[in-house]
Amino acid sequence: MTTTYRSLFDNPVFGNHSPLVLGWADDQLWPIADRLAPYLPEDLTVAMTLAIAGIARSLVTEEKITGNGVHFARGKDAYRTPRRYRDGDPRNTWHYTVRGMDTLGSAGLILQTPGIWCTNSPGRQSVAWATGALVALVGPLLDVSAPRRLTLPAETIVLRGADKTIIDYQDTAETTANREQVAVVNESLSRLDLRQFGKRVEIPVGRRIFNGSFDRGGRFYCHGASFQNMRSRDRRQLECMIDGVLHPMVEIDYSTLHPTMAYAEAGATMPEGDPYEIDGFDRRVVKIAVNIAFNGQNRRSAVLAVAKALHDDAALRAANGVEAQQRWWGHQTFTNRLLKAIEYKHRRIKDYFNSDCGARFQRRDSDMAIEVMTEMIHRTGRCPLPIHDSFLVADIDAGALRQTMKEVARHHGLTLKLKESRAVFTTIEDLIGAGSPLVHTDIADQDHQPPNATARCTGGIPQHRPGHHHPEVLAARDTPLDPSPAIQLEVTPSDLQGQERPDESDRPDHGSRKREIDTTTSLTGPTSPARAPNWHDPPTNRPTRRPFIGETAADSPQQPDLIELWELPSCSEESPSSQLHWAARRFTAATGTVPGAPGR
Repeated sequence: MTTTYRSLFDNPVFGNHSPLVLGWADDQLWPIADRLAPYLPEDLTVAMTLAIAGIARSLVTEEKITGNGVHFARGKDAYRTPRRYRDGDPRNTWHYTVRGMDTLGSAGLILQTPGIWCTNSPGRQSVAWATGALVALVGPLLDVSAPRRLTLPAETIVLRGADKTIIDYQDTAETTANREQVAVVNESLSRLDLRQFGKRVEIPVGRRIFNGSFDRGGRFYCHGASFQNMRSRDRRQLECMIDGVLHPMVEIDYSTLHPTMAYAEAGATMPEGDPYEIDGFDRRVVKIAVNIAFNGQNRRSAVLAVAKALHDDAALRAANGVEAQQRWWGHQTFTNRLLKAIEYKHRRIKDYFNSDCGARFQRRDSDMAIEVMTEMIHRTGRCPLPIHDSFLVADIDAGALRQTMKEVARHHGLTLKLKESRAVFTTIEDLIGAGSPLVHTDIADQDHQPPNATARCTGGIPQHRPGHHHPEVLAARDTPLDPSPAIQLEVTPSDLQGQERPDESDRPDHGSRKREIDTTTSLTGPTSPARAPNWHDPPTNRPTRRPFIGETAADSPQQPDLIELWELPSCSEESPSSQLHWAARRFTAATGTVPGAPGR
């Protein structure tokens, strides 16, 4: 079925979707084909049946990994692909793809929106995504970590034309060297044992994609759904298995990379402080506008692009006191004022705005990323997961990554700060070690209960009772308690040190915590606060749990096994153990359960 939309830019074709990637072997498709058979016409050929099963598998895999659809072409020209880009799947043709999509749509198993063709612009390809019915039907048959087994070695150096269609080129010494570097990176990435909630996460082959010429772009993109498409809060659930031990991931990225490049290239000095801080404007909207201005070809296009960004993001409008408009171009007054403020603050590099220099900067940062990855392979034997100008590594590799990123930046003549984001996982044992009053001992009660009995609350905040040695967790409710094996504390070392948090408005979403590290200094570990915690004076700004993005109060899980605590009190005198205590208190208040209680 086809869906229509009231506003042009509400159309999903303007969303961020991965391309349709097939390449499934026949034995990966027959179970799906059998499950779909009652919903498909009886006169289909075997080849068409397998083509439909391949499309269904790709759509459900994308839905389960990223929650998005895929884009694909309905026009025949897009399938006249140069030989170097063909993936080896005989069913990746216009006939099988378009008819397969339409057959699934007629059965009510997918939704699709036709693309938009424009005379003087690249336009947008069609988008299709799995319905709940298809996910329920096919999902149980799939292991989303299973690799595609039919694909031939993919071309990893891709050149796109002005309309974003891939074009052929003549190999040179440079393209050959680039291909060899990418092969080293892909081989190392393929050996990583990446997990999410204990399940293996596939890492597709990566490619460097250049735009128009080999002097523009060149960033490393995975070919298919991957960690790069995940929401930031989902990436923080990733872990890496190393020598039988699961390690949490740390994300480190270069701060203010493109503005620093512009100032260095112009031979000018960047203003002191944060280049994205301008009085009267939210930092996040300034960052968006600066990067749009670098990539725009003229000021008019930059004004419209920033206006569109405001229209699409209610939180961004609220942060800047901008009222919603019926049409996205109604925000042009605000965006004109914003761009004028940016041009004044950064008047020393004013000529770089609206000059289309962004793609050239991307070529430079993509070269830096390749250098970081290859050097990390040499130092640790493991490749970082690249996300353009940031990298994910296991926590044991974070120190090596920081050092490597600093060295690469200096090699390119740049003085950059690093931003670090990580999730800190805390179990009940951590709360015990922190001395939280939510944990106390009750050996007498345990003597009269079976080993798996659930604890019952006694009211109030439980106090430590000397002489009792069996840890038991109690809550301020007279109900049996369901355990949760771990809680995820969204804090940074600065939170745990009781320091003021750095500005967070440039984070990918509101779920991460970051700290800045100057590349000219070394990183020091956390220090202990001088003042002991006051357990009985809770911070006054302790908030309630916020729903996840896209989640309503009714959808909010009542007893999750893992919960994200998006905000913690920023009291400068609170100790690490006090932070853990109030996090656990909030977990109990939000869910009615106590972390780590026995009995599940």
